[in-house]
Amino acid sequence: MKAEFSIRKLLLGLAVLLTAFTTSFAQEIETTEEEDLPIFLYTQPQAFALGPNIGGEFAITQKMSITADITAQLWWTDFHSFALSSNLKFYTAGEVGDGFYLRAKFLGGTYLNQRLPGKYLFIGIGLGLGFMKAFTAKKQWYFFLDTGIKLAPPIGPERRSTKDYILIKPDFAQAIDRGLQHLIISPASLFDLSVGIAFRF
Repeated sequence: MKAEFSIRKLLLGLAVLLTAFTTSFAQEIETTEEEDLPIFLYTQPQAFALGPNIGGEFAITQKMSITADITAQLWWTDFHSFALSSNLKFYTAGEVGDGFYLRAKFLGGTYLNQRLPGKYLFIGIGLGLGFMKAFTAKKQWYFFLDTGIKLAPPIGPERRSTKDYILIKPDFAQAIDRGLQHLIISPASLFDLSVGIAFRF
């Protein structure tokens, strides 16, 4: 009987918390419906050392936003790749586009070079934080600094080494190359650290 009573109390408490959160979120949306919620187009210049990058950030309330971006690595590496990612941001200080934020990241992608060995798909999640601020008087141009960690292991079917790549590098060298590229340089790297420029519409 005591166990049943405790479970009921726990479920009731969870229901109350869920109701309170839903009500608070709905009120925030109502208060921002008539306000101008910002939309940003952004890029990370350092990404262009290996390939193009472009993305957008869309405010859903004054404190929360969703981002979506595309990153490709097409030069200066044998491990050509293409990735799509999205962030859910919550601005703990300030509001969307002006302050500190926490974020959760979701990403997926593929390695494009068919002659390289190993698994060629990756998918993962990550956590991070950052800061965004306008650097022009009219508040149309912004900069941001973002950092975090993520885990996006290779998945999918295995590709076997082609003869030309085996002649260039033996198996152990292939494994080292692929591991370093994936964990440090690729869009699926373990650590995120980026500086970006954004334009507000």
